Amino acid sequence: MTIEMDADLIRAMSPEERAGYASQVIRFDELTPNWRAFPEAHLPENHRGFYQYIGPGASDNPMSAVASGQNFSFGIVVAGPGRGAPLHAHTTEEVFVALSGRWQVYWGEPNDQQVLTLEPYDAITIPAPVMRGFRNAGRSDAFLMALLGGGMPPPPIYHPTVLA
Repeated sequence: MTIEMDADLIRAMSPEERAGYASQVIRFDELTPNWRAFPEAHLPENHRGFYQYIGPGASDNPMSAVASGQNFSFGIVVAGPGRGAPLHAHTTEEVFVALSGRWQVYWGEPNDQQVLTLEPYDAITIPAPVMRGFRNAGRSDAFLMALLGGGMPPPPIYHPTVLA
């Protein structure tokens, strides 16, 4: 469990008090991707899996995360070529880090979008109210890390064109 604490409180803790907070190890090969984490994930262009590491990751249909998160939510998306997430926003900022392949991240309104291609280990942060989406721009399955502020963010807010 992650807890935000005051710096003075941490300084005042004894080693025994600190020992009461256990770290958690998360092994990728012990995780199963959630292919139904988001309602539009059944559409061919949005088909993707979500490995939930910490917190539910703003999923509409979360599986149990390995670790709970109170200050952030973290997961990894896996998607085939041309697949990804449609335009959506969150109540917190979101960070994407390309772990493999090439990913196009797009944001703004459909008629006025900016597009950026992320190569492995490139990252982008997008503020809370901005509509954003992403797609695998490579030729094979690829992995994208997604980090959201807030441990229990609500499900995505989809752009009206997605809901139509």
